[in-house]
Amino acid sequence: MPSDPPRSNAWHELNAKRGNCAHTLTSATTPIKALAVEIDEGMLSKDRAADVFGIVFAADGSIDAQATAAARQGRAGTGQPMFSFCDERHRQDQVWPTELRRKLASRALDFDLRNRSKLVGYVHRRMMDQGRLVDEALLEDVIGQEYAGLV
Repeated sequence: MPSDPPRSNAWHELNAKRGNCAHTLTSATTPIKALAVEIDEGMLSKDRAADVFGIVFAADGSIDAQATAAARQGRAGTGQPMFSFCDERHRQDQVWPTELRRKLASRALDFDLRNRSKLVGYVHRRMMDQGRLVDEALLEDVIGQEYAGLV
């Protein structure tokens, strides 16, 4: 039986604490063959492959391995990360302390299954839109209000 084609393994769990930022250069080292499979299967667009992974395409649409290696080397030499979500992470941390994110997830388990995901989404969005620091009393109040709107 043939083995599965290589994957880019682009998805990884990130356990971060308040104030942490994620910078990674793994997009520069993701194997070209793995990315080619994802492009061929429609999981990754050529534009995204070029922007995020530094892939260079030849005129015929194939991946130019030599040009890609040179482009990736050039990116790596800048000292700038190819991927960062620090601004959004900082915004999230200003509103949502880690312990209250956990509390929201735990509290959602107290509600019926069909409303859990919606409830978490509505509460999270509302708090982010308000942009003020969430505390336990506010969280409980908003959970109650949002759940009342669901039933």
